[in-house]
Amino acid sequence: MLNDFIKSLILKLPFLKYISLYLAQDCPKIFLYHRFTDLNLIVGVNRDTFKWQLEQIKRTHQVMSLSEYLLECKKGTKPQSVVIITIDDGYKDFYTVAYPLLKEEKMAATFFIATAYLDNNNWFWWDKFKYVIMNTPQEKLDFIYSGTAFHLSLKTLNEKYRACEKLLSHYHRLKANEKESFVDHLTESMGIAIPPKPTKEYETISWEEIVEVSSSTIEIGSHSNDHKILTQIEVHEDLKRDIETSKRVIREKANIEVKTFAYPNGLIADYDQAVVDCVRENGFIGAVVAHDGLYNKNAPFTINRMTVSNSKIDFLWKLYGMHQITLRIKNKFS
Repeated sequence: MLNDFIKSLILKLPFLKYISLYLAQDCPKIFLYHRFTDLNLIVGVNRDTFKWQLEQIKRTHQVMSLSEYLLECKKGTKPQSVVIITIDDGYKDFYTVAYPLLKEEKMAATFFIATAYLDNNNWFWWDKFKYVIMNTPQEKLDFIYSGTAFHLSLKTLNEKYRACEKLLSHYHRLKANEKESFVDHLTESMGIAIPPKPTKEYETISWEEIVEVSSSTIEIGSHSNDHKILTQIEVHEDLKRDIETSKRVIREKANIEVKTFAYPNGLIADYDQAVVDCVRENGFIGAVVAHDGLYNKNAPFTINRMTVSNSKIDFLWKLYGMHQITLRIKNKFS
């Protein structure tokens, strides 16, 4: 793939930018966000960057919610030059940082929530790792779990984030009945007690706030109930129950009939045909994944998304359609 320096040179050529916009106008740019921040932290898109991104979008594209776009496509009128802003999980910082900017610009977005975690009731499992690693006074992590040894430096903030990534990668490979044990083993090894409810940095949105944002330009979608990796749920009835529960809880708590779904974690190994069928059978009209790929109008239950960071070069590359065009070229010659 092209590095940022090459991308920045190409983006300085107006002719190429607008040719790319034209060639990619039939492909919606579907952006994926998770966290937002008021500060220049490593994790999360900061407020100023998000405001700048919205300004760039407004210049060249129309913004639609995911369900709005899918319903228009069903009518046979495929909208052109569309951006779809999606946000996963259900953190409070969507409400405090992103929502006011979206509301100010009268822009739509689709907010996928994992219902068991709202009202700050539970920790997301990945935040438990982050809390332990970020709060330990130790400068290194040395422990063994089920024959796997971990020797990680924790001296700097960057090293702590890299340690979190390695632990999460291992966590994903564990069987469902091993995961809680792994978290317990880590917290015991580090000597850090996790509070009963998420601390402010990891706080989730409330149902009252969900009702408020949904009355504006924000579509609420389901991100499952428990945010379990759905392909790891061995009993089909349990899979069905998790998806059904998320839809029912949103209806009961916020009086919203959700139409769209985001697979937890959303990588290729995290959904299969059985999971896709279960989502479809529950009355959803479409679902998104969390990995790269070209939009396929014939696959509304495996819609690809592009991740967003604080990099302005990366964002413009994707917004102007250059990312999609390079994917098309790569697919043609692979």
